[in-house]
Amino acid sequence: MLPYLGDQAWVTAYGAVLLLALATWWRLARRSASKAGLDPSHVDLLLPLALVIGIALSAVASAVLPGERLIVGTGLSLERRVRLIPLALGGMAAVLVYGRATSQSGRQLLDLLAVPTLVGLAIQRVGCFLAGCCWGDTAVDGYPLAVAFPLGSFAWEQQLAAGLIEADALRSLPVHPTQLYEAALLVLLALFMRWEAKGWDAPGGIALASIVGYATLRFGVEFLRADSLPLLGPLTLTQIQCGILFVVGLALLPGQLRAPARGHQRA
Repeated sequence: MLPYLGDQAWVTAYGAVLLLALATWWRLARRSASKAGLDPSHVDLLLPLALVIGIALSAVASAVLPGERLIVGTGLSLERRVRLIPLALGGMAAVLVYGRATSQSGRQLLDLLAVPTLVGLAIQRVGCFLAGCCWGDTAVDGYPLAVAFPLGSFAWEQQLAAGLIEADALRSLPVHPTQLYEAALLVLLALFMRWEAKGWDAPGGIALASIVGYATLRFGVEFLRADSLPLLGPLTLTQIQCGILFVVGLALLPGQLRAPARGHQRA
């Protein structure tokens, strides 16, 4: 739960785990492509393209969307945040554009990348835990899964600004490890989708089901997070985005499941 590994300030725990997540995503995606009879080199081209477009969209979202810059209000704010949902949407758009440009089925490509993406996100959330970002709200006394972050962490600074701890406190009050909650739920969702995918032939169905599943679990975990202020009643901006994704994904999913398999036709 410290931001750095050893004495090398240029190597962050989050960065190291993020590299592991990307490598895992790449390996699993190439394996999925091979099993589907698709040249794995498409994955090699898609990874940097999806990252660049996703990060660009995330940066724009952080700059223009209300609430994206808020961490804990006036006590502590962080303006440059890489937001996962805009990043993922940008990456999906890149996949669809790539599919169109290479005469591949964009929806089939999204299906191939769905489970690897869920696994990669699960690993990335472990990095969030090690870096201390995306932390949870204070837990009730005696809660066995609660964790305390060290002096100087985001949770510590938030609680200091809120008057919950003194400046000489060595650790924060125990909080929910929401990063690990989400990681565990993502693994379960990935396993479910891997099993469920065996019975789905229509392109796009696996990707849509994964989006609906992620939107559902992230909406719930967000209630326990403490790094964003409510924007609409008790809902944060992320929960609003998840609600939109859930409704749209659920509306489109039945049509995808009824659609006949189309092999490598263009999306």
